[in-house]
Amino acid sequence: MRNLLSVLKVTLLSHFSISVMQETFFEQKRRRWELVLVVLAVPLVGFSIGGVIFTGANALFGYLPPFLAEVVLTAAILATQMMALMFGLFGLISLFYFSADLSLLVPLPIKEWTILVAKYVVAAITEYLAPLVLFLPVLIAFNRHWPLGWAGWLMALAVFLLLPFVPLSLAGIATLTMMRGIGRRHRDLLVVVASLLIIAMTLAFQYLTQAIAVGDLDLLALLQGRVDLVARIGAVFPPSIWATRAISRAGEIDGFINLLYLGAASLVSVIAFVLVGQLVFYGGLVGGEEKKRRRKELTASELASVKRHPALYALTMRELKLFWRTPIWMLNAFIAIALIPLMAFFPALARGGEENPLSLLLRAGASGETLAILIFAALIASLSSINAVASTALTREGRHLWISKIIPVPPTVMVKAKLIMALLVTVLVGVPLTALFALILAPSMASILLAFALGITGAVAPQALGLTFDLWRPFLTWTTPQHAVKNNLNAVMPLFFIIPLLFASYYLYIWLSKPLGALFLPVLLGIHLTAACTSVYFVMTRAQSFYDKLEVTT
Repeated sequence: MRNLLSVLKVTLLSHFSISVMQETFFEQKRRRWELVLVVLAVPLVGFSIGGVIFTGANALFGYLPPFLAEVVLTAAILATQMMALMFGLFGLISLFYFSADLSLLVPLPIKEWTILVAKYVVAAITEYLAPLVLFLPVLIAFNRHWPLGWAGWLMALAVFLLLPFVPLSLAGIATLTMMRGIGRRHRDLLVVVASLLIIAMTLAFQYLTQAIAVGDLDLLALLQGRVDLVARIGAVFPPSIWATRAISRAGEIDGFINLLYLGAASLVSVIAFVLVGQLVFYGGLVGGEEKKRRRKELTASELASVKRHPALYALTMRELKLFWRTPIWMLNAFIAIALIPLMAFFPALARGGEENPLSLLLRAGASGETLAILIFAALIASLSSINAVASTALTREGRHLWISKIIPVPPTVMVKAKLIMALLVTVLVGVPLTALFALILAPSMASILLAFALGITGAVAPQALGLTFDLWRPFLTWTTPQHAVKNNLNAVMPLFFIIPLLFASYYLYIWLSKPLGALFLPVLLGIHLTAACTSVYFVMTRAQSFYDKLEVTT
């Protein structure tokens, strides 16, 4: 146990960079504004998402009878566990594949289960973000209509603490099993495989949930309370049923029994993770050293025949090639684009555009069509802003920054190349989302083009300002490509700009949509264009001074 506590302490300090933050913020008293920014950013994002979920759940609970309200609670629990599975998979891949401490821990005279449990506990700590944002707001809304009492809140606390363990254990077993077949030197391949697996699991989960809940459903029996819809929906993942019953039947023997089921399942899953880990852990570490591909040396005649391109074109192609050659950066930019729309709109896609309730927005007249356009434009702008392509543009150069410092190209041209790269990724985000908009709602061509234009122009300002922040305070001392985007404050900076922009657009819709009528969307497009041009102009004027202050690291 003493070894476990020691390894856990070291792993916590390493994974969350606690020692570095303590030395930087408190001992050296430098960059304290970053700590203040994080303290402000995390609650801001959490309360924004949680507030939307609470508002929707509270409205639903106002119209639903208790036996259907439990269904909403089950849905929140299922969503929380799916998020725990997804984040757990990537978190454990980071802890076992990308961490630099395994080469130090493995030779020590400690049992392998000690390392496994320490890594698992660190991953479990981060897993409580999903219940806080997804499950807790729904639980608070549920309590407003059906008070839980002290027994219910005790049960809810126990469920809250147990929720991540089963999905996290499943993610851990999958990670260590894949680790056995894919060596650490092929870890980027593992990230690709895990991402595709997550997408497939998400689609399968939503399809099965919908098929089980709706298939052969007797509506009269449902309204009379003779159908256990919680059991039907939770059949794809039984721990969600136990969690729901433990809360809704708190104070009863049945609620306590369901809590025991959930606790036993959590314990068994953790034991299974440790047992599987001991079988495959050390085998998965065997992979050998990275090997560099031999490159052909060009002759003088071959060099003379190389086609020359303008500096802006060459720098843009360099950005593209470096980005596509690093799977973790590519997946970080596009995984949310694949997951979030598919999770949100897969049921609508399964039913088709004509039968889709979302199409009622277009049938609601001009106001409904305007709102539908704004919803998809906001989705394009939001997902483009969180991909961190612009806000980590200089950070990704890392120790190779010296190349940019010595080549005879003005910094403004380099910044233009980074902005073009970010805009290309934004377009790649916008095209499939616009196609989804067209497929689900079947709007007019003018509406499709307006949604695309509003989304793209709305994404430019947050990305340009995120790039400005990265030029001002780049994180150049990263050790792995994942470290550059996952443990980097700069990556979340566009959120500080996209959230106010979305709120401003929404309130402009409330205030101006009726007075302006059909002119509202062109006016809003003009506002987005003005914000985009202003932000781009700002970063271009600051490019030279920011580059002059950059220090080359080795």
